[in-house]
Amino acid sequence: KPVAPTFSVLDRKEQANDPGKTTICDAVALECDEGMYTYHDPLFIYTAKNPPDISDEAVRSTVLYNLGIAHMHLGDDKEAFTYFSFLIDLRRAAKKSKPNPSICKNDFSGASMVAVLSNIGHIHFRAGKYEEALVSYKEVVEITRDCHGYYHLDVAAALNSIGVLRLHSLSSTEPKEVEVTLAFFTEAHAIRNAILGHDEDKHTATVMNNIGRAKFITGDYEAAYTYHSLSYDIRQMVLVSNHLDVAATLNNMAQASSMMKNSKRALSLYEEYLDIATEKLGMKHIDIAATVRNMAEIHEDAGNLEEATQYYKQAVSLYQDVATDDVSVLVEVSSILNKIGNIYYEQDDLVDAIDAYQKGLEIDRQIYNEPNRNVATTLLNIAFVYKTQESSSDALAYYKEAAQIQHALGEPEALRLACTFSTIGLLLDDSGSYDAAILAYEKVLVLRTEHLGSCHFDVSTTLNAMGVIYYNQDLVEVAVKCFEECLSIRRGSKDSTNDDMATVLFNLGSVHVDSGDSGEAIRCFTECITLEAKLENSLRTLKRLGRVYLERDEIKTALKCFNDGVQICKTSDDNAVKAQLSTFFTFVGKCHFALNQPKEAMAAICDGMRANREAGIEGAGNLIDFP
Repeated sequence: KPVAPTFSVLDRKEQANDPGKTTICDAVALECDEGMYTYHDPLFIYTAKNPPDISDEAVRSTVLYNLGIAHMHLGDDKEAFTYFSFLIDLRRAAKKSKPNPSICKNDFSGASMVAVLSNIGHIHFRAGKYEEALVSYKEVVEITRDCHGYYHLDVAAALNSIGVLRLHSLSSTEPKEVEVTLAFFTEAHAIRNAILGHDEDKHTATVMNNIGRAKFITGDYEAAYTYHSLSYDIRQMVLVSNHLDVAATLNNMAQASSMMKNSKRALSLYEEYLDIATEKLGMKHIDIAATVRNMAEIHEDAGNLEEATQYYKQAVSLYQDVATDDVSVLVEVSSILNKIGNIYYEQDDLVDAIDAYQKGLEIDRQIYNEPNRNVATTLLNIAFVYKTQESSSDALAYYKEAAQIQHALGEPEALRLACTFSTIGLLLDDSGSYDAAILAYEKVLVLRTEHLGSCHFDVSTTLNAMGVIYYNQDLVEVAVKCFEECLSIRRGSKDSTNDDMATVLFNLGSVHVDSGDSGEAIRCFTECITLEAKLENSLRTLKRLGRVYLERDEIKTALKCFNDGVQICKTSDDNAVKAQLSTFFTFVGKCHFALNQPKEAMAAICDGMRANREAGIEGAGNLIDFP
């Protein structure tokens, strides 16, 4: 049987500072009746002779047709195609020998041309030759309309088959494309309803199920659920309750419910599906594993991480029971292990997170001989966990291996490679390896400038990071150049916020302080304060600005900066901010001493000591600062 369509495929995504995500969504997991088996039953031979006369045209065509059907059931489509093609040749030969324009195209002893062409179309369909299949089904529609008119069940069957062809061969989920596909199904349903006068028919249920699948692709999950529900009700009436087609419809209803975020209903429907599917298919079946995985995803989305982990682990076990050397199964297992690693990371269970990622990486290395993005993603996840654990050397090793793969993959991975190099630069900077960090950031700068343009916000971020490193190396002129270029980009970038500009202004002001250019430092810090969104964020800048004024003996201006800081600390509800109150009182006291105001100075120092006690800080030296 043809594999049911997968409406979205494995899509691994990684972010610079977040474990990679994997997403899989199958709208139809179970192989089921799509309406392509209308003419899949063998034909009886009605004759008075026993044994039948094989030379009789009707007998001979029936035997050939049945042989074709038998080979299709055995999966030998090539041999089946030979028999059906021979029947077509016989018909054409008969037409040449007895030309009669009044004879309907479908008038043929034994098997009908509609049945033969439909099965040829089905063979092409199973081989993935959708264009060839479409030709056969279109001819079926033409023949049936010539012989019986538009309203005929054979026309409805052919239209449904064309819809299924399109469903499988859709190159995209463009609304117009899906609407055309949907039109074939709705037309088939209208014909069946007009002829039968009701929908209580298994073939009509199949058409309605297909309408639901098309609706699912369009994102109209509520309509998809409605049509699947109608199909389910009919199949419950006309089929046995544990029929696989009933199970398939339950699965489709569960998928639609999941997309509608109705997790309770989705899980209940999946349970019903499993009751039937496990009875018919056994536990060692890929569709059972896929359903357990889907249930795990629902639990994960609902925040039930413990249940999600249990279902994911069960899915891994089921997939491995199905096949251990099938590449598609291995890819799925690796994906699930990646999800398990993500959950452990969210739960701060970093040891188990690394263990899950490592198991996934082992499978990835088994699957892919060439550089592959999935391998890079898993390496980045492992690296990120080690980075979180502050195991810098281990993190660097995995980041560097991921970078090698991303580099080998070329252009499509250029920006992701830039993110990886950026993290490598950060780790090297933290470890004091400044020269190596600069080399990493230079690679980032080249990649981002080349692919994003020299004025992109991400380019400014790289320049800011490089400026900080140069500053730490006392390379003041180079640091100033980096910060000024960064500020220039951010002033002109629509993606830049006031806080983004404030950050680089503070850095630039700090460099000017150390280089002795207090005037430029004051200019930078003053603008920085006007840009910072939260008053609490201004504390660091006020403190730095006040010190600059103190060094310039502009005591009253310095005092104003420190008093502003006192007011921010007093009015804030943030304990970390309140804890800085004593720092500002200390500076207020220094200013009053410098102004020869000892009474005010002592009052400020006492207020600072009181603030320390209230904040639970012992000693005037234990002051909390922002980074």
